[in-house]
Amino acid sequence: MSYSIFVHAAASKEEAKNSVADKFDDVVVAQEVHKVDKEAALAAANAFIDMLVEPPEGHVLQVTVSGSLSWREAEQFFGSNLSIAAHIRLKEHAGA
Repeated sequence: MSYSIFVHAAASKEEAKNSVADKFDDVVVAQEVHKVDKEAALAAANAFIDMLVEPPEGHVLQVTVSGSLSWREAEQFFGSNLSIAAHIRLKEHAGA
């Protein structure tokens, strides 16, 4: 099962982290299997966010977290994937 999380326009690193965590909670509600990779995905996303400076005036943070798990039997995983991107963008170009 796979998921994609997109934070469009966080004003601060803390806001971005909280938004990713909240959206991951929604993923786990919809796809309970992702409780297994939640901690690792959030730690990695937070590390990428922490590498950046705080968004300067007129800028926002955009974060994308996508991942997947594959298995043949319950709790016997044969594959995992995680992709993270974190960028500071001009607020006017951030989209919605």
